[in-house]
Amino acid sequence: MHEMLPLIERSREDHIATRLRNKKTPNSQNLIVDVSEFLSDVIALADALPERSFAINICNDRYYFLVSFIAVIVRGQCNLLPANKKIVTQERLSYRYSNCYVIHDGTLPLSDQLLNINCVPLLNGHNVSDQSISIATDQLSAMVFTSGSTGDSKPSPKTWGMLYQSGTSGAQYYLPANHKVKHSLVATVPPQHMYGLEASILLPLFADVCVANVQPFFPKDVADTLTCIASPRILVTTPIHLKALLESRIDFPLIHVLLSATAPLTQDTARRAESRFGCQIVEIYGCSETGSIAHRATAQDAEWEAFDTFTFHQSSAITTVTANHFSLPIPLEDILEFSDHHRFQLVSRSADAINIAGKRGSLDELNQLLLSTPGVLDGVIFATPGNDTGRPSALVVAPNLGKKEVLINLRNHVDALFVPKQIVFVDALPRSITGKLPMKDVLELYNSII
Repeated sequence: MHEMLPLIERSREDHIATRLRNKKTPNSQNLIVDVSEFLSDVIALADALPERSFAINICNDRYYFLVSFIAVIVRGQCNLLPANKKIVTQERLSYRYSNCYVIHDGTLPLSDQLLNINCVPLLNGHNVSDQSISIATDQLSAMVFTSGSTGDSKPSPKTWGMLYQSGTSGAQYYLPANHKVKHSLVATVPPQHMYGLEASILLPLFADVCVANVQPFFPKDVADTLTCIASPRILVTTPIHLKALLESRIDFPLIHVLLSATAPLTQDTARRAESRFGCQIVEIYGCSETGSIAHRATAQDAEWEAFDTFTFHQSSAITTVTANHFSLPIPLEDILEFSDHHRFQLVSRSADAINIAGKRGSLDELNQLLLSTPGVLDGVIFATPGNDTGRPSALVVAPNLGKKEVLINLRNHVDALFVPKQIVFVDALPRSITGKLPMKDVLELYNSII
C-alpha cells in the first residue's frame, strides 16, 4: 500500500486566502477565506470535474488557482502548468497530453478546440465536516514546464510527495525565524511557475499564511495590495520586479519578509532593498526539476545554504541532487562550488559557457557587465546560431546611448573576442512575468530585426 500524506496541515478556522475587493464594484469588501470554506470549494469542484487525466490550469486569480489545483489532485488527475497562457500553448499541450481539458476562471482567451471548464460557478463555499484528506505520495499531481531560457520548454513531473516536501520545506526555510506567526502574502509571480507554486500555493497549505488572490505588477499596484492585507506581510517577487520597486518613489507599507528567486540578486541590490523596505531578503535557489533547494541572506552572505533534505554529488563540473522524495538523482544545469557539503556558491550555468578561438567565457558575466552599464535599462547577450565568428550578439534597451557607450563596460573588463559585434537596439525585451527570457523569443526578436 502506498504511503499517504495529508493535503493540508492547517486548522479549519485558519485563514488561507484573502479575496481583495473588486475596485469596480461599489461597497465591495475584502473576503477572508478560512480552511473549512476552502476545502468545501475544493470538494465541490473536484466532484464536478470531467473524467480526464490532465487539466491545463490557467487560472489568473490565485485563490481560484489554489482551489482548482488542489481539486484536480483530489480528483486523481494531474495539473499541467504551462510557461505561458497563450492559446497556441494550450493547444500544443493538448497534442502532447491528449486526455486533457482547460480549467480557468473566465479571464483569458480560450481555444474552441479544447474542453474548457470555468471553475468559478462550480465552487461551494459552505462549511464541510472535519474530514481529513490524504493523497498517495506517488500520485502524479503536477507537470511544471521550464521557462525555456536555455532552450525548449521541458516538462518536470511532480508527485504529491514532491509537492508536500516543497510545501513543508517552505514553511521551515522561507520563514526561518518566525514561521509559526500568522503572515499575509502577496506574490508578483504566477502560480504556474515552480517558484510561484511553492511560495504562494503550497506554502499556505503548510504554514500559517494567508495568500492574496491578486498578482500585482506595477509598483503602485504592489504597494496598494500590500496596504490592503493584514500585517505582518510577505512579498514574493523576482529581481526584475524588485528593481522596479527600488526605482519607484512610492511609499510601501512595512514588509516583514521579502522572498526573491528566478535569477541571482547582487549583494548591492539586496542591501539597497533591505534598507528601503526595512526587512531581510531571503533569496531562494532552485529550478523546475528540483524545486527550491537552498536559500541565503544575500545582503550578508554570498554562499547558499542547502535545505537539509538534499544531498549533492559532483563529478567533473556536473552536480546532481538526491533526496528521499526524488526517484532518481537530478542533474543541475548550474556549476556550483562547495565550501562544505551544504554550502556553495553559484559559479555559472553549464549552458552559460562560450568558447571562442579556444578562450572560454561566461554569458552571465557578460550580461552582468552589460546591465551594470549606466543608461542601459535592459539587455541580453547571447550566442547566435550560425554565426561563423562565434562572437555573441546583443539586444539592448538604452534609448539615450549609442553602441560605443553600451559596450564601454565590456571593453574595459573582457577580451575583445567576447564583446558583441552585433548590437540591436530595441524598445523592450520579451521577458516573461517572472523576468525570464525564453531563448526562442530572444532569437525570434533578433532575427526579425537584422
